[in-house]
Formats: sequence, C-alpha cells, structure tokens
Amino acid sequence: MLSRYAPHLISNAEEKCHRFLNGLKDVIRQPLVPFGIEDYPTLVERARRIEMDMQATQKRRDFQKRKMEDRSILSQMIQSS
Repeated sequence: MLSRYAPHLISNAEEKCHRFLNGLKDVIRQPLVPFGIEDYPTLVERARRIEMDMQATQKRRDFQKRKMEDRSILSQMIQSS
C-alpha cells in the first residue's frame, strides 16, 4: 500500500488542481481561481476552453490588423497613381 509508506506521492484532487493552476499562464489561471474548482477534469476542461477562446480572439485581431494594413497599402497605391 503506497499511501501508507509514501503518502506524499498520493495527491488528493485539491492538491492536483492547485498544482495544475500554478502551472498555467496568468491569463488562463486568473479567470479560473475565483471558482475554486476542485474537480481536476472540470478544471482542465475550463482551462482548455479559456485557451481556445484566447486563440480565437487572437486570430480575429490578427485578421483585422491584416485587413487594415491591406487597406492602408491599397490607399497609398491609389494616392501615388
């Protein structure tokens, strides 16, 4: 029985969640902390959702930036003609 001889190797759900949270980037961790989620699979799923949303937001920003740059280049080309 491992828990009798090495209890520090058997982590409970709360410890596992705490270690997982501490390993996350601040922008992912901060929205999760107030909920006090102690179910590891739930915590991982919520973190994954936040990360996916952040990636989608970044893609939208990059697209808008490229769109604005393209308009600027086109405008400059028209003015120089």
